[in-house]
Amino acid sequence: MTRMATAIVLCLGGCGTDVLLGGGVDRNTSDGGDDHVDTPIEHEVSTLGGTYSLRIDATASMRLCHGALTGQEDAFNEITRASLGFVEGVVTVSAVHARAVDVLGPAIERGYHTPSLRLEKGGGPGVPENIWIGIEPYFGEGPIGTELAGFMLEAFEDSVDATGFSGRASGFFMDPFAEGQCGVGFGARFDR
Repeated sequence: MTRMATAIVLCLGGCGTDVLLGGGVDRNTSDGGDDHVDTPIEHEVSTLGGTYSLRIDATASMRLCHGALTGQEDAFNEITRASLGFVEGVVTVSAVHARAVDVLGPAIERGYHTPSLRLEKGGGPGVPENIWIGIEPYFGEGPIGTELAGFMLEAFEDSVDATGFSGRASGFFMDPFAEGQCGVGFGARFDR
C-alpha cells in the first residue's frame, strides 16, 4: 500500500495549480493550558473551517500517465466525473493541525467512500508544499487492463480567498504490476 500511495503522489501530486490553506490549531494541552494558535499560518488554516459548497467540473482538466503507461492518456478519455462517482454538495472543512484539514460531508462519503478525508500540506514525496492532498484507496476496474487504485482530493493554497478555494478531484489507476500510473482529474471549487 505504501508503494502504491508513493507512486500515486509522485504521479499526480505536483500536476496542478498551487494553493494557502494555512496551518491549524495547536492542541498542546499537556501543560494544562488552553488550545492556542501558534503562528500566522496556523491562524489562516483555522479560519478556513466552515461549510462550503463543493463543485466539481463535469469535464476532466487533467489526464496524465507515467511509467509503463506513459502515452496512454487517450485510453482514459471515457473516465468521467460520474463514472468515478464524484458528486457535488455541501462539505465541512475543519483544521486538524498546522499541516492538515479534514473535509467531510455527503459529497465526500459518496464520492470518496469514506466519512471524511484528511488533506495534508505537501502530502508526500514530490508534492509541492502549497498543495494540500488527501488520498483514499479504492479498488475497481480501469481501462486497458488497469485497476482503479483510489481517489485523490487536492486543494491549492494560492487560490484561497474570501469566497473559498480551488482544487482537483481525481481518480488514479495503476497497471497490475504497479509499474505505470494514470490520473484523471476534474477541477474542484469550494465556495463559501
